[in-house]
Amino acid sequence: MTTEFFDSFDGTRLALHRHGAGRPFVLLHGLFSSAQMNWIKWGHHEAIAAQGFEVLMLDFRVHGDSAAPHDADSYPSNVLVRDVAALVDHLGLDDYDLGGFSLGARTSLHGAAHGVLTPAHLVIGGMGTAGLGEWQRRAAKFRRVIDEFDAIPKGDPDYFSMQFLKSQGVDRVAARLLLGTMPDLDLALLDNITMPTLVVCGDEDRDNGSAEELADLLPNADFAEVPGTHMSSVTKPDLGQAIADWLGAQASNHATTFGSTRNRVQSAGAIMRMTCPCCGEQFPFEAGLADDEGKRLAALFAGFPPKLGKAVLGYLRLFSPAKRSLKMSKAIRLVEDLEHLVSAGTVTRDARTNDRRQASPAVWVAGIEQVIAQREKLTLPLENHHYLRAVVFGIASDPISVQALTPKVVKPGTDANERQERFYQIQNDLRLNLITPEEADKRLK
Repeated sequence: MTTEFFDSFDGTRLALHRHGAGRPFVLLHGLFSSAQMNWIKWGHHEAIAAQGFEVLMLDFRVHGDSAAPHDADSYPSNVLVRDVAALVDHLGLDDYDLGGFSLGARTSLHGAAHGVLTPAHLVIGGMGTAGLGEWQRRAAKFRRVIDEFDAIPKGDPDYFSMQFLKSQGVDRVAARLLLGTMPDLDLALLDNITMPTLVVCGDEDRDNGSAEELADLLPNADFAEVPGTHMSSVTKPDLGQAIADWLGAQASNHATTFGSTRNRVQSAGAIMRMTCPCCGEQFPFEAGLADDEGKRLAALFAGFPPKLGKAVLGYLRLFSPAKRSLKMSKAIRLVEDLEHLVSAGTVTRDARTNDRRQASPAVWVAGIEQVIAQREKLTLPLENHHYLRAVVFGIASDPISVQALTPKVVKPGTDANERQERFYQIQNDLRLNLITPEEADKRLK
C-alpha cells in the first residue's frame, strides 16, 4: 500500500491511500474516522483488492492525514463531494466504481444524485433515509459533542461519540466548520442514481435510519445485512467481504441485475400475467424469470412440495413493508433460510437450544398456516423466521398434532388426495415454466 498527496479544487492538501491493482474503486470513510480506521485496520481493503480492484482510499479534509484548515472559505456547501470530484479528475478516472461508509456513503449519494460523480457501480454502507433527509438533526448532535466535549459526563448518550473524536485526534475547530457544509438530500433525487448499487448495513445499525428503505428508493439497488451496529460493523470482516463479493460479481458479469424491484419486462402482443404474492401487483410472467434472481427464486419454489410452496407464498406477504414491495433479494434470502430449516428434518425452539423435534414439511405447512391466521396479532412486517420456528416446534411437540399431519400409506393412484397433490405439482411446474402446456396435458392424462 502507498500513500500520496494531492491538492483539491481549493488547494487543500488531501491524502490518498492506494492498495491493489485493477479496476479503480474509490472508497470513502465515515465521519471523524479515516481510511486507516474504517478500511485498512480491519483488512477490508485487502478483501476488495483480492477481487481485482485498486482500492483508492481518500482521507477527507479534517480527517486522517489530510489538512484541516481553519478558514471558513475552505468549507463551501458539499465540499466533500467537490473533494471526491477533484480526486477523480486528479487520477483521470473515466470508468470507476465508488463506495463509502456513513459520511462516505452520504457523500457518494449526493455526488451521484447531482451528477457530479458518475461511477459505474455504487456501494453504500451504514446509511439510511434519515441520514440523508434528516441530516441536520444528526449534525446537531455532533455540534453539541464538539462544543461541550470534556464536559460531557459518563452515561451521557453522546459520551462515546466524544471519546471517539478524542481517540481520532479530530481538530474540533475544523470539524465544526465542516458540519455546516452538509445539506440534506431531497430523497426524490435518488431516482437519478440508476447505476447498480449495493446498500449494506449492520443488522443492529439504526444510526442513520432504515438502510433497507433507502435500498427500496434506489432504482437499481441490492440490499445486504452484515453483523453489528453502526460502530461495530466496520470492525468485522463481513462488511469488507460483502462489498468485495458484490463488486466481484458485478465485474465478472455486467449483465447481472441486483435487487431492482422496479425493473419490468414489457412486450407487445398477448402475454400471460401473474399476481405477485408479495405486493399484489400484476406483472408479465416473463418478468419473474427475466434475471438471475427471478430464476433463483423460481428454482427454490420448484424444490418445495406443492403444499409447502403454496404456504410459503402466502407467508412471504408477512414480510412485505406496508407501502412498498418485498425486494427480490430479501425474498430469496427468506426462502433460502426457510428451505434450510425445513430440509433439516428437525426443529428447535430457537437457535440457542438443542432440544430437537422431528418436523416434516407437513408440520411446517401447519406452522405457516397458523402464523398467517394470527397475522392481526403480529408486529408486521416480520423480519425473520424466529416466531415461525417456535410455532413449528410447538406443533412438533404435540403427538396428536403430528399424527394428524402424518399422511396415510395408500396404493399409488387410488387416493383422491394423492391425485390432487399430483395436480398441484403439475400446475406448479407449469407456472414456473419448467414444463410446456403440452407436457402438462400429457401428465394430467
